[in-house]
Amino acid sequence: MPTILGQRFDPLYQGWPPHMATEDYAIWQRTRTKLLKNAKDVYFDVGLGGAKNIPEEYEPAYRRMWERLNQKRIDVLVDTGELWKIIELRPRATSTVIGRLLQYKTMWEAEPIDQRPVYLILGTDIPDPDLISLAVSLKIEIITP
Repeated sequence: MPTILGQRFDPLYQGWPPHMATEDYAIWQRTRTKLLKNAKDVYFDVGLGGAKNIPEEYEPAYRRMWERLNQKRIDVLVDTGELWKIIELRPRATSTVIGRLLQYKTMWEAEPIDQRPVYLILGTDIPDPDLISLAVSLKIEIITP
């Protein structure tokens, strides 16, 4: 199933991003300037993958609903013009967030929007100390307030 970017937002957008959890929003507010460095366009709640083999007899509205409900969701996707930044926002981040980011990257690369490189970023308030060395070894940037 193709990647669904959804609505494009200007990097200066100040509202509450679609479907963003309250704790994620608090991190977003405190790290957005760093996370949006070089941003040209921003997307929230980006759909990856999802249900395949939905019965053809389902009405189009039900098919779209089923697809959206079964997709994985990138919290924030930044287009810099040169590369894509996949951003996961996670309060009190532990190593479990690494799996999510790597899954997003794998799914993105299976059905890319284009051939530009993908860069992984974790926005968090408090990273677990053991997470930091793991993220560095996998070239995942950690942004904190």
